Amino acid sequence: MSWTCERCKRQNSDDRYSCHKCNNFNPHANPAHVRNLDWKCPSCGISNGGNFRTCYKCQKKRPA
Repeated sequence: MSWTCERCKRQNSDDRYSCHKCNNFNPHANPAHVRNLDWKCPSCGISNGGNFRTCYKCQKKRPA
């Protein structure tokens, strides 16, 4: 399943609180099915999945 971001129209998986591209909040997020470990890269601002140790876009390390 997926949802389309209202701001940028990017397709995102249901387990994301925010859009993978623009970080817009998922208005239909179900806390029971959403990852709570996602992190926003402080360098480029992209949202990354909790399983990533480095940013997929800029390769900066995940903050501690």
